[in-house]
Amino acid sequence: MKTRLQKTGESLQEYASEVERFANLAFSDHPATVRETIYFQYFVYGLKEEEIQKAVRMTDVQDLKSALLYALKLEASTQASRKDRHII
Repeated sequence: MKTRLQKTGESLQEYASEVERFANLAFSDHPATVRETIYFQYFVYGLKEEEIQKAVRMTDVQDLKSALLYALKLEASTQASRKDRHII
C-alpha cells in the first residue's frame, strides 16, 4: 500500500477511491473503524503535492472523506492563487 502514490494527472478523488479500494482488499478482515484510519493514513502519505500533504497532516481531520475535502479546498485555493498572479 505504501507504494501506491498519487499519479501525475490523477485527481484527488480518483486517488482517494483507489486508496480505499486497495485498503478494502488488503485489510478486509479488519473492523471498519480500523480500515478508515488506514485509508486516511495512506491517502495523506501518498499525496503528490507536498504542500497539500503537509497542510492535511497539520489539520485535525481523522478520516479519508474529511482529508479529501480539505485537500480539494487547498488544491482549488492554490490554483486560484496561481491564476491571480498571472493576471497582473
